[in-house]
Amino acid sequence: MDITKLRAFTDSQLVANQFNGSFEAHDSSMQKYLKLLQELAVRFEHFELAQVPMSQNKKADALSKLAALTFSHFQMQVWVEELPSKSIDNDLMVASVVEEQPIWMEPILQYIRNSVLPNDKREARLVRERAPMYCKSYCGPMMRCVGSN
Repeated sequence: MDITKLRAFTDSQLVANQFNGSFEAHDSSMQKYLKLLQELAVRFEHFELAQVPMSQNKKADALSKLAALTFSHFQMQVWVEELPSKSIDNDLMVASVVEEQPIWMEPILQYIRNSVLPNDKREARLVRERAPMYCKSYCGPMMRCVGSN
């Protein structure tokens, strides 16, 4: 599926105004970020970057706080990595990942997409139980998987 139109949102009025040309990017890092954003934007038939006022962002803030509270019983660990330079100063590197064998989420994808269950009854029951977590969630964040498609 090709995406020809993209509407992106930011909570930064500075970023939105620099992108639309109302403000000038003086800082060298901001100039690099702006240039990268402009290069990405031309890949779309229509690209819009809009600033979301804080008054309209209350639902997103509430959801993020709720998600944090929901998992408070898990031990939280924060890993800190000090980067030697800003990410914008490094060359962009893209890596392709090719799966050589079936991955753990394949049975779940087959069930969601085609209603096909594994032959093993125990495995089929597990897939049926887990699949809804990857489709929609009413009390917690949706689970997501990264794969080749």
